[in-house]
Amino acid sequence: MPRIPNEFLDNVFYLYPDDNYARNSVHFGGTGFFALALLPSGVDGVVYAITNRHVIESGNTTMRLTTSDNAMDTCETPERDWIFHPNKDVDLAVLPIRMAGQGLRYKVWPTDRFLSKELLVKHDIGCGDECFTVGRFVNREGKARNTPTTRMGNIAQLPSEENIHFLAEMRTIGGSSGSPAYVYRPPACPPIGGDIFDPKSYRKYTGPFLLGVNEKYVPGEMSLPYVNRVGMQKIEPFNTGMMEVIPAWYLLDIINSEMQVELRTAYDRQLSASVGAFLKEE
Repeated sequence: MPRIPNEFLDNVFYLYPDDNYARNSVHFGGTGFFALALLPSGVDGVVYAITNRHVIESGNTTMRLTTSDNAMDTCETPERDWIFHPNKDVDLAVLPIRMAGQGLRYKVWPTDRFLSKELLVKHDIGCGDECFTVGRFVNREGKARNTPTTRMGNIAQLPSEENIHFLAEMRTIGGSSGSPAYVYRPPACPPIGGDIFDPKSYRKYTGPFLLGVNEKYVPGEMSLPYVNRVGMQKIEPFNTGMMEVIPAWYLLDIINSEMQVELRTAYDRQLSASVGAFLKEE
């Protein structure tokens, strides 16, 4: 895994039930991140805040962000303004948001770097490819400012007809729901020996792409004997180390919906009109 650039840390924000929870770093809530969809003209774009639907529906609508002077600030967001995926089985929430002029330190991830089904095939991305996530580790999330944590792993299973998620061998706990997960296609060495060389067996790093959004870990169960109860057992859940990642192409269902495309087109016309009026005055 290559070194993860610091800009990835500035791409995420934390979510809490209210301002008091946020400023006191209460171990409750989730994570989110920012994406940018360009306007048709390409001169500007609309920023979207992204997280899980279950994070928002649990009342975690207060964003905690890092300011340009390396402090912390909060922003209340109405739950009604968040847009959920039309398929209730897809645990995603998206919010168009204005960030300019807020004195915040943040980075946005371009939507053309979201992994699509076409890019998955084109770059031969699959099991074993390296991935990482950036999010809120509630045990050391930072109190004076957000201090995101990275975790690394590999794709363990691809989506199928039975399950929409990627499985990634990356541990996750409460508080990191809504974190972005990214994928690299690592270099591969040609086989040693033999007369036939397969050109596909050697490749350079490709990516990163946004793999998707961390929904939750996959729980397992183990049977443990009850103390002082001969022959009795109890079932205890445990963290399998497998993270369920909602594929990024489901985000595009929302961001590129007819309503959002119309919003960006109208905003583009508004900017063009403003520039035209300014040039006439000049």
